Amino acid sequence: MVGISIKINGVTIWSSRLIILFTIGGVRGVILANSTLDVVLHDTLYVVGHFHVVLSIGAVFGILCGITL
Repeated sequence: MVGISIKINGVTIWSSRLIILFTIGGVRGVILANSTLDVVLHDTLYVVGHFHVVLSIGAVFGILCGITL
């Protein structure tokens, strides 16, 4: 492991952010998959926020990753 350097550029940063975002969104999606909590959280800002974070910001991060390539 001596002499190995990790090159951090724009693509690395945006793709790591995208992976972190979808991991957090996946955990929040598992919470919504529970039928008892889904009934309670239905039509709340939690569901709207989850949808917008995962889809909208995920798309923006993917686009920015492609632009910086």
